[in-house]
Amino acid sequence: MPDFTPEQLIEIESQLSHPTGEWGIEMGNRMNESNIPMTVNCFKALNLKPNDRVLELGHGNGGHISQLLKEAEHLKYSGIDISETMYLEALRINEEYLISNQVEFQLYDGVTIPYNTNTFSHVMTVNTIYFWSDFIGLLNEIYRCLKHGGVLAIAFGQKEYMKELPFVNDKFSLFDTVRIRKEVDTTNFKWVEILNYEDEVFSKADTPVNRKYSILQLRK
Repeated sequence: MPDFTPEQLIEIESQLSHPTGEWGIEMGNRMNESNIPMTVNCFKALNLKPNDRVLELGHGNGGHISQLLKEAEHLKYSGIDISETMYLEALRINEEYLISNQVEFQLYDGVTIPYNTNTFSHVMTVNTIYFWSDFIGLLNEIYRCLKHGGVLAIAFGQKEYMKELPFVNDKFSLFDTVRIRKEVDTTNFKWVEILNYEDEVFSKADTPVNRKYSILQLRK
């Protein structure tokens, strides 16, 4: 098991919240690999149909997008991220889909979604809500961008699991089902379902952990 110094754990936390530089690229690769089970289950929670338009908040390096595009025919994917490093990696990894106009990426400020009202049929995000500076504000932005009847799927690690990770400190805001329900109830979203999962993975600090996570389905 790796023996990380406190300084290294702080850097891991910083890279998870906003990947930058060469280590950011490496962290993006690790996040994509360890998040795949959560990401695939998030795809499933969207119940995608042909010609749906999907927005993802926090696309990371975009290594999962080819898999998403197999969920239904003629999907259109848009990804937004606060990290320029991840934005550039996503452009590189998904070049063929950019050429065919199946995908697009934009940088954003983590507050305002750079799309018009009623644009998307579905929105998803995986392991990002811990870093949202204004949780309710961003939920309301997502609501604005969704079409009527549109679905939002949020994948997140449960607080009881997350708080035991050695790199989880001040940059993380942790959620359990009770807290996220309370927050969502202040918005116009309709609560559909919360799906609970458990698996064994290696954390971003290269330690084996029993991960407990949930996927929340909301509807406009």
